[in-house]
Amino acid sequence: MAQVGIRELRNNLSKWIRRAEREEVIVTDRGKAVARLTGVDTAGRYRDLVDQGVVQPPRRPRLKPGTKPRVRAKGPVSPFVAEQRR
Repeated sequence: MAQVGIRELRNNLSKWIRRAEREEVIVTDRGKAVARLTGVDTAGRYRDLVDQGVVQPPRRPRLKPGTKPRVRAKGPVSPFVAEQRR
């Protein structure tokens, strides 16, 4: 467990964030502990919420980033295409 003062944390934030991914970091203000930085285990927390019934897993797989869901026509689309070509 590492300790860091607020000034040092502010000056080297990215360094301390990377360190917090590996181990717990205690933030101090004038020598007194005021906060704790720890890494986030998102998969574990998500699984806990599913097990508790707080969230439900998706019914369909996620789309790739930047893709849109497919739109299904309820009828012929040729009149719309013809109108756009005028």
